[in-house]
Amino acid sequence: MKKGILWAGSDDGLATVSRDDGNSWTNVTPNIKGLPEWGTVSTIEPSPKDAGTAYVVVRCPSPRRQTSRYLWKTSDFGQSWQSLTNKLRR
Repeated sequence: MKKGILWAGSDDGLATVSRDDGNSWTNVTPNIKGLPEWGTVSTIEPSPKDAGTAYVVVRCPSPRRQTSRYLWKTSDFGQSWQSLTNKLRR
């Protein structure tokens, strides 16, 4: 793991990354295509092997009182994201 990389998520659906020990932050939320409204970033899991790779889990309540979960992966510090959600539902 590379020193100084920090990821943070929020209950209002934001995902951010810092590459300088938290001195500055980049909002990578706009790069996550298909992010549902009212989603909560419940987990951001950085890769222990690749500094630019992380996984984001977003939970979103539905009208039927069920919670849907969505999963994305980045390999470039959040510049682009690949949805893995369909792989969860198999």
